[in-house]
This record gives sequence, C-alpha cells and structure tokens, in this order.
Amino acid sequence: MFKKKKGVFRQFDVLQSPDGSDMSTTIAQICNLCPKRKSEFIKQKVNYIHSNPVKDKIVVLPEDYYFSSARNYAGLENELEVILLDLF
Repeated sequence: MFKKKKGVFRQFDVLQSPDGSDMSTTIAQICNLCPKRKSEFIKQKVNYIHSNPVKDKIVVLPEDYYFSSARNYAGLENELEVILLDLF
C-alpha cells in the first residue's frame, strides 16, 4: 500500500512505498531524461512491477504469475495482449 508523502494527493505528488522509496515522478521529468536514462527508468519500473508477486510470495519467479507481462518477456505463452518494449 502506498502512502501520501505530502498532505493531499495532487496530480504530480510523489508516492512512497512502504520502505520509503519514491515510486513516481512527473511526466515532464521523464520526458527530459536522455534516451538511455529514459530506458533505464522504464526498465526499472517494469522490473519493479514484475517482482511484486515474488515479493508477496505468490510465485517463485515473475514469469510464473499468470497475469503478468513477465511471461511475455520470458517468451512464455500468455493470453494477455502485451506490447513488448525493446528494453531487455
């Protein structure tokens, strides 16, 4: 569960995960990144999302979670239509 870092949610407020790390940033900040940094940023977020079922001990590997795009990135069969990003 995320908590508000500031008093109220606004369009670009920064959320914090339970361990205190920032989980979001503004669209403007992302757009201003150089292409390499932008790819690293997106890859970090995709890896974070894929690792959630593992952290919650639902599965052992990210691609084992049926409703995850990690299956698509691993080349496994999946009923979800996913647009794969060329980041990995």
